[in-house]
Amino acid sequence: MTRITTPFGSQSTAAEVAAGIDLSGKRVITGAASGIGAVLLATSPLLAGIGGRYFVDCSVALVVTHRTTDMSGVAPYALDPQNADRLWDESLRMISLGA
Repeated sequence: MTRITTPFGSQSTAAEVAAGIDLSGKRVITGAASGIGAVLLATSPLLAGIGGRYFVDCSVALVVTHRTTDMSGVAPYALDPQNADRLWDESLRMISLGA
């Protein structure tokens, strides 16, 4: 197995990831909440100054305290930066166990 590494981490910004990539005139289809879809969302001039949000169907997801029947919305804990850091650290730990 070959481990894929990048210079990016949990504190990397979309601008750092997209630096030097010209997507002008390109159409991108993505269904992911991360990866290139997140970079495109984060670098869109339409969303300048908006960050740390979850989007669903091209709109900011509502923060919900209980699971909805249609599974929409985002729980407050999912917006917690410390939870994101812990998830990143745990992911790195788990990857190193498989190496």
